[in-house]
Amino acid sequence: MSLCPMRSAQSVKHSAMNNWEKIKEIFSNALQLKGDERESYMQQACGSDEDLYREVRSLIEADQQASILDRPLDRFTREIFDSTREPGEIIGRYKILKELGEGGMGSVYLAERADGQFEQNVAIKILKSGFHTEDQLKRFIAERQILATLNHEHIARLYDGGVTDNGQPWFAMELIEGSPIDEYCRKHQPNLKERLSLFMEVCDAVQYAHRKLIVHGDIKPSNILVTDSGQVKLVDFGISKILKSGEDLGDDNEKSVSQFIPVTPAYASPEQLQGGQITTSSDIYQLGLVLYELITGRGPFQLDELTHQEIKQVICNTSPPAAGDILSENEKRDELEKWPVKARDVRGDLDAILMKAIDPEPDQRYHSAEQIVADIQRHFQKQPVIARDQTWTYQLNRFFARHKTGTASIAAVLTLLVVYAISVTSHSKQTEEALEQARLEAEKSEQIANFMMGMFEAGDPYENLGDTVTARVLLDRGIQYAEELDSQPTVQARMFNVVGRVHRELGEYEKAYPLLKKSLLLKKEHQPSEEIAIADSYYRLGTVMHHMGEYRESNEYFENALDIYGKHPKHESAEYASSLFAHANVRNVHRDPETALKLHKQAYEMRRKLFGEYHADVAASSRSLGFTYHLLEQPDTADHFLKESYDIYHEIYDPHHPSIAELLTVYARVVERNGDSQRAIEMLKDAVEIRSRAFGEFHTKTGTSQKALADLYRNNGNFETAEEIYLDLLWAIENRLGGNNPLYRPVVQALGKLYLETDRFEEAEPRLRQTVNLLESVLNESHPRVLSARRDLAGCLIELFRLDEANELLAENLNVLTRQEDDQYLDEKVETLRKLVKLHQSWDRFEDASEYEDQLEQVALAARN
Repeated sequence: MSLCPMRSAQSVKHSAMNNWEKIKEIFSNALQLKGDERESYMQQACGSDEDLYREVRSLIEADQQASILDRPLDRFTREIFDSTREPGEIIGRYKILKELGEGGMGSVYLAERADGQFEQNVAIKILKSGFHTEDQLKRFIAERQILATLNHEHIARLYDGGVTDNGQPWFAMELIEGSPIDEYCRKHQPNLKERLSLFMEVCDAVQYAHRKLIVHGDIKPSNILVTDSGQVKLVDFGISKILKSGEDLGDDNEKSVSQFIPVTPAYASPEQLQGGQITTSSDIYQLGLVLYELITGRGPFQLDELTHQEIKQVICNTSPPAAGDILSENEKRDELEKWPVKARDVRGDLDAILMKAIDPEPDQRYHSAEQIVADIQRHFQKQPVIARDQTWTYQLNRFFARHKTGTASIAAVLTLLVVYAISVTSHSKQTEEALEQARLEAEKSEQIANFMMGMFEAGDPYENLGDTVTARVLLDRGIQYAEELDSQPTVQARMFNVVGRVHRELGEYEKAYPLLKKSLLLKKEHQPSEEIAIADSYYRLGTVMHHMGEYRESNEYFENALDIYGKHPKHESAEYASSLFAHANVRNVHRDPETALKLHKQAYEMRRKLFGEYHADVAASSRSLGFTYHLLEQPDTADHFLKESYDIYHEIYDPHHPSIAELLTVYARVVERNGDSQRAIEMLKDAVEIRSRAFGEFHTKTGTSQKALADLYRNNGNFETAEEIYLDLLWAIENRLGGNNPLYRPVVQALGKLYLETDRFEEAEPRLRQTVNLLESVLNESHPRVLSARRDLAGCLIELFRLDEANELLAENLNVLTRQEDDQYLDEKVETLRKLVKLHQSWDRFEDASEYEDQLEQVALAARN
């Protein structure tokens, strides 16, 4: 359908080009005539072509108007580069009353509505400007219309805008009776918390604009006004730029972002000074500069009396001093004697927040203004801020800062702090004393369990990116505590639950299982009425059993959990959503993506309702929805959800977070299916690097991404590289991870398939047979993975001419498949029949082969339908 309009547009353009010579001829002749004689000639020359007549008429009328180029040079220069206006002058629908101020970019005037519609005072800003082409003017007007839609309590409204007769842009904005934020702070001397509160209101305004794809580009104190009542207003959005403002703005919009926005050098980001593209990250940098000035009373760089080039050199090549250091130096010299912000209040969290905001590399800054606000709020709440390295000592310090008061239970916390620190440094005598004290306190208070939970979560590599060694030391101590809490079974159940959950997150499933099982049994015995808590335990055990390869038991746990949750229709929780999520993944393994899709959708909606848009669980649901749509061969929808997952993870996490690696491992499969194998390989390499950094080289999660990378190499014919990775993985599993590791069977199977695909049948047979034995030990005979593994082994045996063994396997498969009524087994039945045809042809049993061919044709037709 798109071809027809395109052809029509080209036709019109061609017609206009042909008419232009005729228009010029008639226009030139008409200029030689006057009055009625000219009109008569035009009507005769144009005949019945009304469009031609209108074109010539418009040229005649334009010629009769005075042009700016017809004016004297001194007047022309003054009108183009001078934004001065006199009181009483009319600009658009407004009458100038008086000048309010003048800057390098133009002048600001107090004006009133002059068209009689209603009374309104506004601030009119007239920019100094040169010529504008017609396309530039259309673009300018379109952008002003979009900017006028900004409606936020902390943004000065843009009412109107236009271009004067001599090409100067002007804006009519909400009139704010206020002072620049830096002047307001000098006058009113707000304390640190009050300054941060003002700043967060500015961030709210910027975030609102960014959500509408609008970047300000010139955030500085003079563009942030504060009224005497403390109301913040961000002004001068009139000179901002639309990041992606639609088809009306043309294809060169991205380029114009870096060219259009005027910038104040002292508040410019490095990329602005270097002529790079201006993005929302540029606004983040400028917000950081404003906050720096609110805290210290000055900017991070001394730029007075420097040229533009010198300013560029300083900002782009100099590391700014920490704000705390500036305040400390001022305090030593008794400068800013009455300055309400002290160095001790800024060092640490706020210094880190500032440095992250004004990092010279855009990718290292906060991803949004909303993230800056969230970190400042964490600072207020004495929670760890994301701008700082999440070391265990820092997290402990924040925990202690949040719990400065308390009685005996806090003494237990202090004891455990000592236990943790000493266990890391291996002072054995003091450790034993501290452990004994912790045990006694644990018998008295459940708060110990809460504290231990916080400490274990600090050891979760998804929280601290891989600090697993110290976490394991603490986990061992936690098990000892829990074993001695027989007199407090509810506390003991919680302790086993917490320690088991952390072992699960560390990938130590065999350690996690008995702990979680003990927790479940204790709950069922001592808290039978707590059905939701019991369902939560079933869910966690299901995830562990799944990772251990015990799929039958895993599925039973998930079904038990969902049965209980289903009895409570109003119940919604993270565990319920995760049970739906996990059971959906099981259905995908069983090649039932239709059921999986329903469960994933339910989990996705529940998680969004519980957590909002930007949450790790929502990202995980988006990831799995994307993969499920991929299985259903809906690539566009799959890509939508995978991109959504990627955006959420990058909004809430560091780029090297393990969850991003998990997404990349899934996303790569979709990208490969869409034909971009090289991009998929790069994704998987990134995933391996992230997981190696987080978990270490020898870890199940790292191995999962390594195997996926090897699979991709194998699929693309790079068998040598794939085999090398598989063999390295097998060595790591057998020598470092343990032969019962859940990764063992998939790697053995993949290696067997590689040997099969490269006609190395003698090497393939033992690997494929081992795969069948391992799968049959944990799955029922009708599981798709069992059936597929048997078929692969049979195919290998046919090539080795061990036809009796092959026939036995295939006949067993066909017997199982014949009993299955579910359509999901049709594809497997097709492949099994194909192998049986090949087997009997190799056996010279052509009559039997013909019978299987007939069956194959019928089943293949059913599968296609």
